[in-house]
Amino acid sequence: LHQNRLTCSFELVTSLLGQHGDVPIRDYLILIAVADRGDSGRFYSTNELVTFAHQYRLPHNDVWIFASQQASEQVFKAYDSLRETGTTTTVINSLNQIVAENDGMSSKVASLYPHDIFQGNILEGIVIRYVSNNDEHTIKEMEQLRITSDDLLAIVPPSTKIVVPLLGSSADNSKDAVVQTELRALAAMDDFEQQLRSVLQQFHGANQRQISLIVGATDGDKIDDEINMTHVAN
Repeated sequence: LHQNRLTCSFELVTSLLGQHGDVPIRDYLILIAVADRGDSGRFYSTNELVTFAHQYRLPHNDVWIFASQQASEQVFKAYDSLRETGTTTTVINSLNQIVAENDGMSSKVASLYPHDIFQGNILEGIVIRYVSNNDEHTIKEMEQLRITSDDLLAIVPPSTKIVVPLLGSSADNSKDAVVQTELRALAAMDDFEQQLRSVLQQFHGANQRQISLIVGATDGDKIDDEINMTHVAN
C-alpha cells in the first residue's frame, strides 16, 4: 500500500462502539473506498474496488448493477415500497429478484460477509450510484466479478472459522495477545478498560501513547465528554 501510494478506507462494525442500526452479530470490517494518491489523485471506481478486494481477499459490500431502464425503474419502485419498512431479507430478496428478471442487463457481486449473517436483519440503508455506461464492457466486467465472488464464497464460506496468525516469535509471544483477545468477552467484565489497557500494553510496550476516555457521570449514565491522550506506564 505504501509503495503504491494507496489508502484503504474501511467501515468498522462492532458491538463495542455503540449500535450500528442494531447490535451486529459479528464484529467486522468492510472495504468502502480505495484512494490512489499517485499523480492522478483519484478514488477507485466500483469495479476497481471490487477487483482490488478480490485480489487481496478483502470484504466489500454486496453490489448490484442494473444496466437497463426497465431494471432501474424496478429498483426505484422497490425502494419506494421498502424504504421505511424494509429489512435485510426483504430488500436483498427484492434486488435479487430484479436481477433474475433482467438477466444479461443486471448482475450481483456477492459480499464475502453477507449482511444477514454478519450484521443481522436490520438494514441501515442502501447506496444508489449512477455509473455512466455507454457500452457493454461494464456489465461484462461486473459479470466476471460475480463469478469470482461466487468462487471465493465457495472457498471461504461465512461459516469458516478464522484462524488468527501469531505475530510474535517462539521466544516472544507478547504481541499475540492483541490478535487473540476476544473483545466481547472483555467488554462483559467490570474492569473492561483496565483489561483492554493491559492487552495494549503487552503489544505496544509500557511507554507507548494510547487514547483513553475520561468519563463523567450524570444520573448514573456515563458520558464520554473528553478524549485524553495519555501514556501507558507502570
